[in-house]
Amino acid sequence: MIEGNPDGAHLQAYGLNRQTNQMWKFEAASPGVCRLRNRWSGKVMDNALVEGNPKGSKVHGFRLNNQTNQLWVVEQVGPNAFRSQNLYTRKYLTHPDTGDDGKKDEVKLAGYRMNGAKSQVWILKKV
Repeated sequence: MIEGNPDGAHLQAYGLNRQTNQMWKFEAASPGVCRLRNRWSGKVMDNALVEGNPKGSKVHGFRLNNQTNQLWVVEQVGPNAFRSQNLYTRKYLTHPDTGDDGKKDEVKLAGYRMNGAKSQVWILKKV
């Protein structure tokens, strides 16, 4: 879910509510690479171009600017289960561990190095 509509609005995890701010369109950019566009805001998923953050890099919605930090490699890891790696940062879209098995709302998503945790696996449902 995008936390508002301005550029740089942080992506946050919330329980499923079937609203368009929780829906993403996968747009092919090149073979095996896509942009993830939010259906509500029209912004694309963007991994901030900031290095060296041990807590993970900010993942936010931003207007399309054709930079590689807005491109994602989506890898299927199970039935309807996927991991998304940012093409520029090489970090994976992650729900940071909050000690609640991912059930807490308003958790800011981030880019982290591959860690093999289920917090980097996303279930996709066609709508």
